[in-house]
Amino acid sequence: MPNGPGQACFASVYGFYPVMFFHVVEFNWSILWNPMTLFLVIKSTTEFLPTLLHPQQESKMAPKSHSLLGSFPAIGVAVSLLLLLFVNPISCGGHDYQDALRKSILFFEGQRSGRLPPDQRVKWRRDSAMHDGFSVGKDLTGGYYDAGDNIKFGFPMAFTTTLLSWGIIDFGRNMGPELKNAVKAVKWATDYLLKVTTVPGVVFVQVGDAYSDHNCWERPEDMDTIRTVYKIDGSHPGSDVAGETAAALAAASIVFRSREPAYSRLLLDRAVRVFEFADTHRGAYSSSLHSAVCPFYCDVNGYQDELLWGAAWLHKASRRRQYREYIVKNEVVLHAGDTINEFGWDNKHAGINVLISKEVLMGKADYFESFKRNADDFICSLLPGISHPQVHYSPGGLIFKAGGSNMQHVTSLSFLLLAYSNYLSHANKVVPCGETTASPALLKQLAQRQVDYILGDNPMRMSYMVGYGERYPQRIHHRGSSLPSVQAHPAHIGCKAGSRYFLSPNPNPNVHVGAVVGGPNVSDAFPDSRPFFQESEPTTYINAPLPAPATGIPVSPSPQYYNENPQFPLHDHHLHGHQDGAWSSGLFDCCSDCKICCLTFWCPCITFGRIAEIVDKGTTACATSGAIFGLLASLTGCGCIYSCLYRSKLRQQYMLPESPCNDCLVHCCCEACALCQEYKELESRGFDMSIGWQGNVERQNRGVAMPTSTAPVFEGAMSR
Repeated sequence: MPNGPGQACFASVYGFYPVMFFHVVEFNWSILWNPMTLFLVIKSTTEFLPTLLHPQQESKMAPKSHSLLGSFPAIGVAVSLLLLLFVNPISCGGHDYQDALRKSILFFEGQRSGRLPPDQRVKWRRDSAMHDGFSVGKDLTGGYYDAGDNIKFGFPMAFTTTLLSWGIIDFGRNMGPELKNAVKAVKWATDYLLKVTTVPGVVFVQVGDAYSDHNCWERPEDMDTIRTVYKIDGSHPGSDVAGETAAALAAASIVFRSREPAYSRLLLDRAVRVFEFADTHRGAYSSSLHSAVCPFYCDVNGYQDELLWGAAWLHKASRRRQYREYIVKNEVVLHAGDTINEFGWDNKHAGINVLISKEVLMGKADYFESFKRNADDFICSLLPGISHPQVHYSPGGLIFKAGGSNMQHVTSLSFLLLAYSNYLSHANKVVPCGETTASPALLKQLAQRQVDYILGDNPMRMSYMVGYGERYPQRIHHRGSSLPSVQAHPAHIGCKAGSRYFLSPNPNPNVHVGAVVGGPNVSDAFPDSRPFFQESEPTTYINAPLPAPATGIPVSPSPQYYNENPQFPLHDHHLHGHQDGAWSSGLFDCCSDCKICCLTFWCPCITFGRIAEIVDKGTTACATSGAIFGLLASLTGCGCIYSCLYRSKLRQQYMLPESPCNDCLVHCCCEACALCQEYKELESRGFDMSIGWQGNVERQNRGVAMPTSTAPVFEGAMSR
């Protein structure tokens, strides 16, 4: 388990033969492989095997028994210890969210452009792009490279700044010692945004020619490509990028309000001026700048949402009535309710509705009630099991939206889930979704499941945050990370000379700690390869929303089973009316369903195998689990020592009580009844037990078109 506490839940044996009591305890993995454990396994097995092979040599003093276990006491210890070594543990360890928080913020230091400060922690980076803006007579050094290239795109950089600021505003109190680093990350961006907005009526929105840059593979310290400066003005409007820049400056002004009051006022004043420019000269920047920004960061969804977004942040930062009136007046004109389940650098609709809804939930602004309804609709569209044409889940449980760099959707939507959960919780409200209800706890849980997927609870058993856990992407699509550092290779590496590093199968020499890559495809597959940039490239706007979920999620035990398909969600009683902490049937209701009762009586291995496959979400086949159960039952008479583990797993997944007693006592005393109860529990939650895990997934996703991934080369355009 990546960066877990180093412990796992395991079954340990208590008591004596013939009855063995299993108890779930925290166990240190290193103990499993010490010499004494292995000695006990070998000793017990060697004592048992001769007796099994030569039963006539059995001691005449031994009591008679009709079971193998009765004849051979050593088998109980042998089987139990072998299970201890080889059976998958029941997880009770969680992720180290504080470590994930630290690394997600550290990532931004590896993306810095310009002269690096003395306290720079990412040591493989050096000063770069020190003459940016020289061609237009301005100092445009600083800021962030957006991704794995060496371009400074203003649109995603401004969105990154807004999200980092929002995270600090709502969750900064939980960041502990990392708060100061998060604030530094915001200031590195706002210092640059102040530079690009120095001239009234002008915003410099990009530094660097994307085509020439993307045709090279070189370190930012070695850049010799064209550093063209692109701007918007009254004749070449860009309300989208200007509106986002105003939002970023306004949000950051709140961050610095008590820390640096003078700097905060400067940010807010500049935000007011930039927003006025954006609103007065309306138009999309991609229409003004054409191929300079398209297809890289082309505004597909229009500029209207950025105007509302900018006004919303100015209203929050300044509390001026004019921005409230602007929002109310332009709500319909600027399409506030459009594409409600989108949120990213190009589409702010869901973010607008969640941000403004806070005032409604706090009882301060009934005139924004329509935004609250839009926010509720957005939340309902994300709930697993509720069909929505734009939101799908991978078999492993990851939110998936068509297009490139899917993790940008995962982190930004998780951020909104968590933020709205907090707003609802403070207002003591829930979200009505037709016949179901989404509680704040459910929203937080959905966000946690996405973050846990990123950190390693996924089919690849890989952390998609570089440097977190034992297994993470090694060949990310990132120039600075994949090329030797200046310290290791002082000589200049030219434009095409870097191609051999791009094509190399070797891991990147510089570990870009904290970088979250684009992530797996819709089938949960991940090619750890630089040419697959949509999967392997990190971006600032993927990381920007992540510090908030890493601080806003309680550090509680998180299931280590990666394979949680949200079509059948954890705690899905929130959605389907199950009572919290209650089984859908009683332990002795086995005869209420004759079909299940007969199946379990005559073929318990089939009943158990089906349960195990669903509980393990397809990683354990029905036939395999059933065979192990049958073998243990026939050899030892105690198949319960295996089946009780799955009762514990099932209870963990659905927060069911340990009733009427310890799980293994239930199985040892009432095996058939326990299996029937568990089988019916899964059926009540929507599973067709006869078709297995994959069959249920296919049934849920039937009719949904899934896009496929291609393998572009670095010379190609990076449409995001």
